[in-house]
Amino acid sequence: MTTVAAALVLGTGVASANERPFSASLAGNATLSATADPCVFQNNETATGTGTHVGRFTWASEEFANFCVNPNGVAVIGSFMMTAANGDLLFGVYTTLGEFERPAT
Repeated sequence: MTTVAAALVLGTGVASANERPFSASLAGNATLSATADPCVFQNNETATGTGTHVGRFTWASEEFANFCVNPNGVAVIGSFMMTAANGDLLFGVYTTLGEFERPAT
């Protein structure tokens, strides 16, 4: 499960406090690289997509995946920025835990 906290930054208006459902579809590229810590890999992603309330957008994110914290999987922390076609920005941070599939016995 991924938990995402996001704040909408509008260029000329004030964000509403009303909750609205959001969904998006995106496609792009990811670049995985080693860090100084052998347990942690950095993943940088870029994409384009379409989302409710924002229309077309570009995506940029940075994640750090730690393979030593969870012996059965991986712990990931990350941050993202979505830029809507009109220039509005949506920033967020997230954490998630992934579990590796156990081989069938």
